[in-house]
Amino acid sequence: ALRVALTPQEAASLGQNRPEDVRAYDLYLKGRERYGHYNEAALREALSLFEQAIALDPGYALAYAGLADSHGQLVQWSGDADPKEHLRLGLEAAKKAIELNPRLPEAYKSHALVLRFAGDHAAARTELLKGLEADPRHTPTLINLCVDAFTIADLAGAERGARRALDADPQEAFALLWIASLTLFTGRYEETIAVAQRVRKASDSPFYTGGSYSLRMMVDLKRGDTTRIVTMTREAIAAGAEPIVFQPYVALAALIDGRVDEARRILGELAQVPQLGFGQLLTAASLALRLGDPAAATQFMSRPIALAIAPTTIRIESDLMALADVPAFAPRRMDQALVWPLEAPMIDAARFRLFREMKVESGLPER
Repeated sequence: ALRVALTPQEAASLGQNRPEDVRAYDLYLKGRERYGHYNEAALREALSLFEQAIALDPGYALAYAGLADSHGQLVQWSGDADPKEHLRLGLEAAKKAIELNPRLPEAYKSHALVLRFAGDHAAARTELLKGLEADPRHTPTLINLCVDAFTIADLAGAERGARRALDADPQEAFALLWIASLTLFTGRYEETIAVAQRVRKASDSPFYTGGSYSLRMMVDLKRGDTTRIVTMTREAIAAGAEPIVFQPYVALAALIDGRVDEARRILGELAQVPQLGFGQLLTAASLALRLGDPAAATQFMSRPIALAIAPTTIRIESDLMALADVPAFAPRRMDQALVWPLEAPMIDAARFRLFREMKVESGLPER
């Protein structure tokens, strides 16, 4: 009843991963729905649902993969002081999923996710490639390869990964978020706005609603236009997004408009909020630097959700370039080649010098 129509990919997956007890699949679907909200409470609910599915069917590999994914995401969303237990349990669940079904792309993707949060990016990349070998059109694997490419400054490769995911599923909201972010970082603002609007249509989850409005606000702020920030904030909250999501943009708009005390007050409040997404952390860090507080900016960009992609981000975002000299992100020149999308306006020399070398490749997948 939960799944009226199946795509060919979903039908094949069900055929390979049919649970012994149909109730386990019902719990799995509910767990994935909660997982997609990307906040601590929802992830803990997902964790419980996957555990219930496993209790009904101890051989259900998909449920173990969901369990691993949830533990991995809780490393960055829970704010736990010590993530070691989530990492241990996540690795244990992912390995069990692979043992139960070595041809399950979700198993390798979940293993890669936990490995990435454990800091082993090379091993995570290897697991993602195994997942892609199992299913070349598996969208979560393609999206995670996009994230992996971004961490090593391969923006063109990241864009190809996200666009391949959209080829497989044009309504894949997370892939749309990444395309919008990559076009934002590379100066293609009209495309950012258009794709952000597609995110809003693809999902009514508070996470994606917030992301859609956030990206459009970031475009306005890059253009120095503060006139719509308050209006869009009200619209987004009315549509179900969390109010705290928009405080960094409200604060930066206040600073641009000369309301320094208001901006400084909100910055102090943001430092106490444990669950901020990457766009909010990036904007809060930019705000902190403009207010002369590099320590606060470093703390925002050092949070678990931002840490892996911070080195690339602070070198391609002009507002954050000062952080390249901070010990947490030193040395100033990143020992990676920046791979810039051919479709984007050319990067300026100041940012180019923050990388070992520069290459230009198409961000469009080969057809």
